[in-house]
Amino acid sequence: MKSTITPTIILSLLLLLIVKSIKQNKAETIYVPIVTMDSIQMPIEVLGEEGTIVERTFSIDNQTLSNTTKIWLMVNNLSYQNKASIKINNESWLSLNHTTVEVNPKELAYGGMVHGGFNTIRFTIPSNGLREGSNTIQFRFDTSDGISIGYRVIKMNLIDSNETKLLPESSFIQDTPNTWTAPANSSVQNGENLWYNKDLWNHYPLNNNEDFGMIRLSLIEEPLEPNVRIATHKMVEILKCLVTLIYQL
Repeated sequence: MKSTITPTIILSLLLLLIVKSIKQNKAETIYVPIVTMDSIQMPIEVLGEEGTIVERTFSIDNQTLSNTTKIWLMVNNLSYQNKASIKINNESWLSLNHTTVEVNPKELAYGGMVHGGFNTIRFTIPSNGLREGSNTIQFRFDTSDGISIGYRVIKMNLIDSNETKLLPESSFIQDTPNTWTAPANSSVQNGENLWYNKDLWNHYPLNNNEDFGMIRLSLIEEPLEPNVRIATHKMVEILKCLVTLIYQL
């Protein structure tokens, strides 16, 4: 009997010491946000017809929720206002424009969403609708200007009042081209033939009220010769580089 009681008493004392230690160190515990779902795959490509929706699902705990004040995003090709909208859980769709979002001052100074000098811009939206546990955020391609077929969300995160990102990098996983597979019946030769020998075409109604409407209209109505097409593309890329260099001076 004695040999049975002694180990029990020792185990009980050890448990009491562990509980006491946890209570004493509770205030010093480092908080790490919990993301219980699979990693969020990035980028989020919202490409296709008007009305295309792509979503991501993630989970947060109560402390992350209480610390979150905004959702931070980095988006490529959000080239005009009201091109896209975002929906958080059961909230209404939020159309993205200079009134509904806060564009980073650097990007906003060069046009922001109005055919700005930067193809990729950063901005925040309200975190209304987020909840403890599972959350679904949806991205929709609303309206084409006659040229664009969508946009890409490069990065996203939740931020607090100090603009500190709350979700760790381990919450995200980058899509890698190494895992891509070619579409059925596709080939490099077919792609090359389309690029060099087929006319440009468009299936969206053009909006000539947009800043670049008339320029883009001429490119569509008058098919470009292959050498002119390549030269035009290079000129656009050079202009983008010049804008970036000027901004950094």
